[in-house]
Amino acid sequence: MISAPPGLIPMGAPQPMFLRVGVYGYPGSGKSWGAMTWPAPLLINPLAEGGHNTARHPDGTFLVQPAIIGRTHAAFLRGVPNSISIKVEIEQWLEYLYRSVVTRECPYQTVVLGGFSDIATMVYEQAEKEAADAKKLRGGKEDKHRAWGDVLTWYNRTIHMLFSLPLHVIIEMGAKITMDKDNRDLVATVEPDLSGRGGKLVLPRELDMLIYTERSGSTFYTHFSPRVSKPVFAMKAPRFLAMSFQQPVQDCSYDIFAQALGLPPIWVCDPGHPRCQQGRWPWPVPWHV
Repeated sequence: MISAPPGLIPMGAPQPMFLRVGVYGYPGSGKSWGAMTWPAPLLINPLAEGGHNTARHPDGTFLVQPAIIGRTHAAFLRGVPNSISIKVEIEQWLEYLYRSVVTRECPYQTVVLGGFSDIATMVYEQAEKEAADAKKLRGGKEDKHRAWGDVLTWYNRTIHMLFSLPLHVIIEMGAKITMDKDNRDLVATVEPDLSGRGGKLVLPRELDMLIYTERSGSTFYTHFSPRVSKPVFAMKAPRFLAMSFQQPVQDCSYDIFAQALGLPPIWVCDPGHPRCQQGRWPWPVPWHV
């Protein structure tokens, strides 16, 4: 009997589902709050972005595990010894996650890369510096195309490595508006804030869904369809039809995804989550045990 190449999934056998979700919105719109409701999350955030502060309980402790990066990136750009770039820090985290997954010691089920817009800007700053250094060495003209090429390579490598992890992955981005060309008083689109075309080309096609969050008073709203009349460049229909909500979802949490896609509820896949501890979770969340 001829054996099939490796990678064939047995038909009818239950398989775990790992989601790749992009979420964008303005500061305070609930991106980090929603990500924290997922099973065993690791919040990787640049220090300047501050999304990790959402994870602070009123008693001063952290509800979920934060990882703060980018502390020495500015110093790295100035050439300060023993400082490291944001790119190196992300590579170190990816290496750790891969190693822990392989050894079955990974304590996380969800990886949240917050402040992705800020990270992309920092990566471009590094690419500009390296292009300028190369110009000095050559004594020639600075090559801007090289800088953007380096950023595109980083996008490809980082996104593909992240999405190869057998974990849920959430990427948080800022938002920017584009005004209508015919009427400058009208907003044409609200779209993810990404540096250069690299992010627009690489990230959207790899995501299972791209969602937009906004806040009204104390309520968060999540949109699974375009927020404005003209389609956003990357706001394609989710790959899972069950997630194609036409109306915004109020206080959207992991539970919405679990109910729609048949994923284990939070108290089954992560009974140690603060949402499953009486009095520990400081916000109201539907379907809370």
